[in-house]
Amino acid sequence: MLDFLFPCAPVLAATYEKTSLPWSWQQTERQWSEQVEAWLTSSQTPDLAGLETPGQILAIVLAVLFALGLLGLLGRWLMRLLAVAPVRLSRTAPTVPTAPTDSTAWWVRAQDLRQTGDYRGACLALYRALLQLLAEREIAAQQASRTDGEYRRLLAAHPRAEAARELIGVHERLAFGNGEATAETFERCCRAYEQWR
Repeated sequence: MLDFLFPCAPVLAATYEKTSLPWSWQQTERQWSEQVEAWLTSSQTPDLAGLETPGQILAIVLAVLFALGLLGLLGRWLMRLLAVAPVRLSRTAPTVPTAPTDSTAWWVRAQDLRQTGDYRGACLALYRALLQLLAEREIAAQQASRTDGEYRRLLAAHPRAEAARELIGVHERLAFGNGEATAETFERCCRAYEQWR
């Protein structure tokens, strides 16, 4: 009788569903909100018996899984945030790039840094040249996780171990301590590296 006012009424009636997941979620959310509100306004404990349909239970399980997923992502983000590289205590930033791929290029880089007066960077470049040389000669493969102490142990029986210890010691003082590099320090590193070249 009023079809002329509501021409879409027959279409809406045909597509109407009695239950759906979004509707169940909305109902469950509403019931929980009411329960929490009642609990906050009175001294009663919440009544959780309102979860009767599988859709409501599924909605709660999905909400809990979603919340746990968000907590997991938040945890990973916090772990990355807290696992930031240690703060360097030295006054200057490291000037040795990781670009050179062979020992000769590292040696040339060390000489260039020495020319600019950056003895710290030059000594660190000679250290990297030594590590690259050891890898090129298949004495000790480079591994990002390998420590200076491990290099010392690997080279302990080598005839040129003392020269390697000199370069490793300088690296430790410059990279992890408050050591300063001078022209004399660089010359000592050069002599140590030359024994391996």
